[in-house]
Amino acid sequence: MRRDKRKRIKFTNAWLRKQFEHLNYRFFGNRIPQTVKVEFANLTKERANGTWSLLEGMIRIDGPMKKVGELMILLILLHEMIHADLEYQGYKGYPCDAGHGMRFQGELVRLWNAGAYDGNL
Repeated sequence: MRRDKRKRIKFTNAWLRKQFEHLNYRFFGNRIPQTVKVEFANLTKERANGTWSLLEGMIRIDGPMKKVGELMILLILLHEMIHADLEYQGYKGYPCDAGHGMRFQGELVRLWNAGAYDGNL
């Protein structure tokens, strides 16, 4: 019987912060202010896997995503970072598409081309 020798990740807010800082540097040119907070939280009421709030300067990832694993957490984090980056640039999008319009889609393509999803999809 072969055991998986990969190191088990402890998904903490400190780990999430480190991922945010790396992704911000690598794919956003540190445009997202370092003052943005990131944390795991209970998002049951929001019925969301992740949220971004400009008012709070906060990205939250739903705690149960820890059970799904690193790749899903990173995908959700990238998604919320796109919202943050665009909103700091003055783009909020339309309520009918929850901010997932053409500029958001363009950022997905940019990140894809930059390799942000390599090994994640």
